[in-house]
Amino acid sequence: MKASASLLMVTLAVIWMMAAAQPADAIVGQNEYPYAVVCLRNFTDVPVYYSFRWGDSGQWDTREIDPGGSHWHSYTYEQGSRVSPDLYVKFNTNFNSGASVKEYALDRYAVKEQVCELGKGYEFIREGNNIDLQKGE
Repeated sequence: MKASASLLMVTLAVIWMMAAAQPADAIVGQNEYPYAVVCLRNFTDVPVYYSFRWGDSGQWDTREIDPGGSHWHSYTYEQGSRVSPDLYVKFNTNFNSGASVKEYALDRYAVKEQVCELGKGYEFIREGNNIDLQKGE
């Protein structure tokens, strides 16, 4: 009797874990998370100027983030989709020469609201006369 009760408990635990491991869009409707959002934060002591665009083509737009500030970028998914183009960000990494530009394709989070706190976070950091962009924690 004890062995069959233990087997039943293990079987139920496995079934529960399999259900919990399903992709989020299999459990909730895709339209409940209609936005891809990225949050950029400036952890430097100077304003950061950068350019961005969604996808491989199109016009670059520019933004400035003040020291300690943040800015979010969002993409609205098409109806029934959870696919977004990459968000590309490029910026000058050197304050002195102005000749060193980095470009990154950033990950994004699917979220319910267009707010920085819910988006995939990235941080501009300063190291001497250079800045870089790193994934947030």
